[in-house]
Amino acid sequence: MSGSTVVVNLASSRAAIRDGMATLCPLARWVINDMTRG
Repeated sequence: MSGSTVVVNLASSRAAIRDGMATLCPLARWVINDMTRG
């Protein structure tokens, strides 16, 4: 996190993107809440 920006780098293969998004999507609400608290 840098200020109000989150940067996520995923490998360019479809499988890596699919796996990365499967991990990131459930965390999105927590990240947004964490960034807006404060």
